Amino acid sequence: MKKKFILILLLLFTLIPQTLLANAGTALMWFPIMQLIFGNILIGIVEGIIVSVIFKTKWIRSILIMIAGNYVSWLVGNGLIIVFQNTLIDSLFKLDNVFALWILSLVILYLLTVLIELPFFRWTFTKNERFWPRSWKLSLIINAVTYTIMILIYLNVSKYSFFTDLKIDQSLLNNKTEFELFYTFKGDIYKGIIKQNISGEKIYQIPNTIKFPSLYLKEDSINSTINLNLVNYRGDTLLVQNSFVEPYNKKYYPFLFEKYGRTYADFRDTTRQDWEASAGGWAIEGITFRYNDNTMQNYAFEVPWMFWSIGNISILNDSEVMCIINDRIIILNKDTKKVAFITKGNDYMIRKTN
Repeated sequence: MKKKFILILLLLFTLIPQTLLANAGTALMWFPIMQLIFGNILIGIVEGIIVSVIFKTKWIRSILIMIAGNYVSWLVGNGLIIVFQNTLIDSLFKLDNVFALWILSLVILYLLTVLIELPFFRWTFTKNERFWPRSWKLSLIINAVTYTIMILIYLNVSKYSFFTDLKIDQSLLNNKTEFELFYTFKGDIYKGIIKQNISGEKIYQIPNTIKFPSLYLKEDSINSTINLNLVNYRGDTLLVQNSFVEPYNKKYYPFLFEKYGRTYADFRDTTRQDWEASAGGWAIEGITFRYNDNTMQNYAFEVPWMFWSIGNISILNDSEVMCIINDRIIILNKDTKKVAFITKGNDYMIRKTN
């Protein structure tokens, strides 16, 4: 029986490299799945052996109990952390304190793990040896070691330069009244298209009934205008504003570029476009600034339980871009390395007005 059990474990571990290589996506996306399938078994074996060696418990029984404890703590802990981040961080916070709250979530997860696995450590002992103080210390110490190792592994495939290398500074929104922003925001109820200047003054709201909408610009070759349209996944189209930008007025007409089938704007002088900005499909790719001399700047935020992708990039001037990170419309200054929160939004279009 013992030989069969060990053989099965060895066979499971040999499948890990093949599983990692066979799947698309970022490493961090697959690590929680790998931990759920295989990692909890390995951690349970290590913890069970430690308990067995130090306290002379039955090693097979200790291993099986600790494997079960790790699965329970993983499921409960991750579920609570996801709720914590979705309800608190994503809903209530703009950009301030997001990174600090994420670190706090790691501490909370460790304490939850200690608490959830506490009875499992206690059950590894015989009834006469099940002392709560000893089990509590054991859970604190062993989980501190295994949790630290797991966090180091996770951080090795994470990226958090968006919050560590950039500074939040709302003064970036000053003197931006020459830009008007049209954006969609979808909470529990779709709120239509909202038009405002970047500094935050809401001008008016256009209600509509199209579900899952996207904003896009389309050139009308007959009237020589570029119009703002709203479209959904079924192809239903609503004209939001005719002559959104005037192609014959170079001051207001941006250079339109297309990324992943979406059209956005570059308001720079065509003679001074010595860098470009792009966003990858995955959160860990973030936003990248590429210069003519082949140097690059990259800012991204993909950490355990938080995958904040960046997209919808528009270049405002020689140093600033507008983009969306996790349903937050922001301005980013690549020279001063500062960001500013504008509003919550799922999609946007921007134009110059004066």
